Amino acid sequence: NDVFVFNLCCLISPTRERASRLRIVHLSQTDARAGAGRSAYKLHWALRSNGVDSRMLVADKQSDDDSVQKAFVSPMANLGYRFKSWKENRLNCSGKINNGVFFSPGWSGWGGLANNPLVQAADVVLPRWINGGFLRPEDFKEIKKPLIWVLSDVWPFTGGCHYPANCDRFERECGHCPILRRSYENDWSKRLWQRKKKAWEGLDLTIVGPSRWICDLAGRSSLFNDRRIEHIPTGVNVDVFKPRPKEQVRNELGIPFGRKVVAFGAGNVGENRKGIHFLKESLGIIANKNIRGIHLLMFGQGSEAIEGLPFPSTSVGQIDDDNRLSVIYSAADCFVAPSLEENMANTCLEAMSCGVPLVAFDVGGMPDLIGHKKTGYLSRPMDGSSLAEGICWVLHTDQPSNQLSFAARHKAEQKFSLRYQALRFLQLIKQLPTESRPHSLPSK
Repeated sequence: NDVFVFNLCCLISPTRERASRLRIVHLSQTDARAGAGRSAYKLHWALRSNGVDSRMLVADKQSDDDSVQKAFVSPMANLGYRFKSWKENRLNCSGKINNGVFFSPGWSGWGGLANNPLVQAADVVLPRWINGGFLRPEDFKEIKKPLIWVLSDVWPFTGGCHYPANCDRFERECGHCPILRRSYENDWSKRLWQRKKKAWEGLDLTIVGPSRWICDLAGRSSLFNDRRIEHIPTGVNVDVFKPRPKEQVRNELGIPFGRKVVAFGAGNVGENRKGIHFLKESLGIIANKNIRGIHLLMFGQGSEAIEGLPFPSTSVGQIDDDNRLSVIYSAADCFVAPSLEENMANTCLEAMSCGVPLVAFDVGGMPDLIGHKKTGYLSRPMDGSSLAEGICWVLHTDQPSNQLSFAARHKAEQKFSLRYQALRFLQLIKQLPTESRPHSLPSK
């Protein structure tokens, strides 16, 4: 029972005085915008709120937060990083990768990780999403500190993909990668797998998966199957993402009165994995049933360019402000996440915390979030008609109108709060083997 575990964590968690002596550094490509960067930053602040001396080390700093340090400080170092990032990302635009799929070869990296003062002073290091020219596998080899790798996706235990689709070659040694146009036994994926195997050997490494799905994949992988793997859900700020008066926020957004509002959003709505084509298909099915009175509310990069929708729509573009996002979620009657693969989507957590029922395919971490017909609807994977059924069920269910909303909010508060997530991490650090646990925890 997660509520019991949460209460237990509160009882036995370190005191603020003891926690304040613990130094943690998070390694993340960014501290904002991308979902993984936002998740890392929120955990960072949840730990600071619990008295931990938590810092972030990032390649692309977006905030003005002094507790976040940019890895590339000088103009020349920053220029070098931009070139490395371009070099990494160029592969995905070169025609050597199948369209719509993301692959990171891990060729380029910083090289200054072990000598960084924050890393040297840390008791525990938390890598997150470190691609895009920030860090290579080899950069971790010299770190003689406990590492807790929080899995934003599957890249740390694959030969370069971030989501595996139907491929299970990460359970062996990769190679013959279905993502690569030139796929053969010793292709880029096999070579990166070999580099990771060598780099991960000897590391004091614990794995944390935000969803049970990714924990299962990590446990099956050839690179992490002998590691300790813990499931700690991503947290959401339930004090910011909270239900707001629907009439008020709809007026603010210019949504006509009396409509059923269906929301959809993602960091990049055009990414194939986010399933916009299935959303369009499901909405077409609903329209063909002569169901009227629906208004679509969309956000994220590329949302303004979505065409061919059968219902009136409002698009607000990319939103980086959490309070503004909370207003947008609160205007919706349901939030649709038609992702083909998903770990633990921030959008779904945030919508649920705002009391908005979710409709999604039964894939990845979605069953962790959605209680079928209790807090939302789990549709058959990759089935537009089933997704349409889910949307209609949420919008027109016989349950009292606020019952699903209350259940979604209650689940977010009980199982996915940032406080719960931070306490679980502190407990994990406390449970590290004696040889891994920080022996002397310096004060701030």
